[in-house]
Amino acid sequence: MMPFQCKKSTMNCFSNTQTSVPTLFSSEYYVEPTIAELAANESIDPGYCSRVPNFVIGRSGYGCIKFHGDTDVRWMDLDKIVKLERNYVTVYEDEKENHQLVKGLINLPK
Repeated sequence: MMPFQCKKSTMNCFSNTQTSVPTLFSSEYYVEPTIAELAANESIDPGYCSRVPNFVIGRSGYGCIKFHGDTDVRWMDLDKIVKLERNYVTVYEDEKENHQLVKGLINLPK
């Protein structure tokens, strides 16, 4: 089985608190589809961000995480939730936010 290869995408920032599109402002991180693509898909197909197929978040020079299948990324502050460092990955570092696991990246819609 071939390992998943991450590709670096151009980082597009989109900030609109009136929508369910996640946010990501760090220039070192990227997502696939991009934030702009998520926003466009959400405007065409409301609820799209609750079922993003094969969502990827990565950090240039460090690697990425691919969530196979559909993933709910609505309203997520990805800068706070995911940290990719040399030799480790942290998701939901703040234990106070762990209660959101059932609604976040760890919970894939059925």
